[in-house]
Amino acid sequence: MKYFYQLLLILSIHFLVLGEDGLENQILNLPDFISAASQNSHFEEILAEELTLLYGEKLKISPGNFILDISSEYSFKYDDTFFHGLGGSIQLSKLFSYTGTTLTGNYSITPVLSTPVTAVIENSTTPNGINFNNNLSSKIQFTLEQAIVKNAFGRIYRVEKNIAGLESEVIRLQIIEAYEDYLASLIKIYVDWFTTYSNLENARQNLTEKNLLLKSIQNKQQYSIASAADVRKTELEVMSAEEKLIQYEHDFIIQTYSIRQLIGKPEHLTNFIPSLDLKFVEVGDMEEAYHHFTQASRLVKIFKLNNQADELNQKILINHLLPEVALETAYSFSGDDLDFKDNLTHEFSAGINASFNIPQPGWLYSLKESKQNLENEKLSQKNDLLQYEDDFFQLYQNLVYEQKMVTSMDKKLNLSNQVVEDEEKSYNQGNSTLNNLLSTYNSRSTYRINQVIHGANYFNYYINWLKLNDLLINNEKQVPEELKK
Repeated sequence: MKYFYQLLLILSIHFLVLGEDGLENQILNLPDFISAASQNSHFEEILAEELTLLYGEKLKISPGNFILDISSEYSFKYDDTFFHGLGGSIQLSKLFSYTGTTLTGNYSITPVLSTPVTAVIENSTTPNGINFNNNLSSKIQFTLEQAIVKNAFGRIYRVEKNIAGLESEVIRLQIIEAYEDYLASLIKIYVDWFTTYSNLENARQNLTEKNLLLKSIQNKQQYSIASAADVRKTELEVMSAEEKLIQYEHDFIIQTYSIRQLIGKPEHLTNFIPSLDLKFVEVGDMEEAYHHFTQASRLVKIFKLNNQADELNQKILINHLLPEVALETAYSFSGDDLDFKDNLTHEFSAGINASFNIPQPGWLYSLKESKQNLENEKLSQKNDLLQYEDDFFQLYQNLVYEQKMVTSMDKKLNLSNQVVEDEEKSYNQGNSTLNNLLSTYNSRSTYRINQVIHGANYFNYYINWLKLNDLLINNEKQVPEELKK
């Protein structure tokens, strides 16, 4: 059968009745609960993770650096001449990451000794007859360097950019999964709350029925129709029903407090109560759903994206093993003093630079390890998909089972109402014992509880089915329309 019970929501949002403690009983339906709970800090934490995606991809890419290099020195030299002077350089380089090209501009000044002199000159005006020389030469050079082997033409930059994009997409999908996981946990909390409330209502009904039965037995005792033992037995049943009621009231108070904390309304101005209704829904074919899961689910997309990123990382590892080879061309002009006023010279040059890594023991281990890790990861993913096939089968069968059990409990409950009526007539006519009558009462109470339990189980399985099929929340982190009704 393809039709199963789905716990949906009643249309009324603010249906108010008066509770036993004088406070208003306000029905809190699932959409309102989810909406209120989604404003809490946990959802904000998930949102904060999402905001990092705005920056993460940029941060993971090697930037096209500007590098400013400044140096200076003061030189002294004394042989036949006392020579001193200030020299230095300023250099600015820019890496164009997308093409692997580096452009460098350099300006330098150098103190030079340009005129032969003797150590001691007669009639010199310098101290102690020492000759001073402070000539300068200046040079401006522009260099263009292009990588052609390691990071050839910016290839690794583009690989890193692709990896960053893949990793960002994985994080985005994982954030959606986090939203979905938290939403599923919220729904389960609500269903548990609803289950406890339903058991509480059943306990109240059971206690009312037992009290009516006790009153009836006591009346019969006055006319010697019922014995004192019958009264005592019924009183024990009433006490047991009261204990059950106390237990469910305790559980409901605790769970309601948790609900209040989740929706941010800890004040006790109203008594929130849940309400869910049962309707049919088609969940589709299990094999078709699993086939779609293996082709287009978020989990499979994450697997594929991670594999692509690992394969690209291997290209980076291979790049580390390549020699650094670059074509270089340069133009410079130089002259005397700071303003190139004399001896202006122009120079053009072109060449190739290369440096090679000398192979060391284990130099290929990182690459081999990366390839093996990728194969291991693919094998692990394959095993995970096989496990998910088992999950699909079990979950589908659990849905079928719980749907059948809910139907069975409905039938049993209807029959038990008739059996109770029949047994009451038989007891009143003296054709049955009190034990038989109490047994029918207890059986009916059990069927009521089981009806709620199996209905709640079905709903939880159905939520897991939606979650497993990426249907509980879409890529815009919105819940499906059927959960909003």
